[in-house]
Amino acid sequence: MTIQGVQSFYSIHEDKPMKTPALRGGLLALLAATLFGVSTPLVQYFGVGLGALTTPALLYAGAAVAGGLLMLGGVLLHLVESHGHGHEHAALDHEHAHDHADGHHQHTHSHLHHHEAQAHTHPHVPDAHHQHRHG
Repeated sequence: MTIQGVQSFYSIHEDKPMKTPALRGGLLALLAATLFGVSTPLVQYFGVGLGALTTPALLYAGAAVAGGLLMLGGVLLHLVESHGHGHEHAALDHEHAHDHADGHHQHTHSHLHHHEAQAHTHPHVPDAHHQHRHG
């Protein structure tokens, strides 16, 4: 990216505060180190007599089960989520160009069509296809 590209990127996004991914990553690393430090005495206590291969195998299996349960919980929450948001459609004027294709009318013409502004709700889950404002 060029210098001008970087400058224009920041000028477009001046209204949004900069996120600090380095700070967030540092805090997550600190949390991971703390949890590792807490888990070490627990592994020593509960892993007495298990052996050098069995202890890490059980740790990885436990992490896989915990991760799988968390993922399953997230999927279940997504599947049972049901909510709706009100949204608005602005008034819209447009033309419908058409022909009659009946053998009699030999031309194409258009009609002005008007949609009044409206607001309504319908249930949905968030996705990339909702291009309207929520009220």
